[in-house]
Amino acid sequence: MDVDSVKKHLQEFFTHTPLVLIGSGLSLGEGISGMWQLSQHLKEEIPKFVDGKLLEEWQQIEELIDKGVGFEDAMASLKQGSDLVPFIVSETTKLISKDEKLIIEAVVLQEKQLALSLLLNHLLHNHNELIIVTPNYDRLIELACESCGLNIITGFNGYYFGQHDPKGEKDKISVIERRRHLKGGSGFKVSLK
Repeated sequence: MDVDSVKKHLQEFFTHTPLVLIGSGLSLGEGISGMWQLSQHLKEEIPKFVDGKLLEEWQQIEELIDKGVGFEDAMASLKQGSDLVPFIVSETTKLISKDEKLIIEAVVLQEKQLALSLLLNHLLHNHNELIIVTPNYDRLIELACESCGLNIITGFNGYYFGQHDPKGEKDKISVIERRRHLKGGSGFKVSLK
């Protein structure tokens, strides 16, 4: 490819809606525990909750981890339908939620800026839309978007950086209906667009 072709190709990139694929590296880079930290957390916590056959099954996984088998490969040795799974899920949730809470708090208190927030401003240079795809649901992506003032559509409601925007909220409401109750009280019914 000659230089002019490369330049033309790059210019065409800026005419299309950018698509960004984000994996778990984003979370790891911001301080969310990775597989090694998770394995160590589970090695410490799971034995507190199980005994008997479940403890033996867990100890087999621990042995694999201690022998240098990757955490995901060690977990693949779990028996199908193992009763360990709910304990593993619960402890994983506790660890990741704790990490995530600390990051969210630091961003909200403006003690930290997410690396993705910095990148988003550059990606949106010539665009008013950006498509982000992630194979693992990551709330830090939403947090980064919100901290930049970007509207997001995920199918979920919830905000970290909610801002008072009466004009924007007014556009979401299609009908406000005042109702009187039989016993004399009144109320409102709000219907959204």
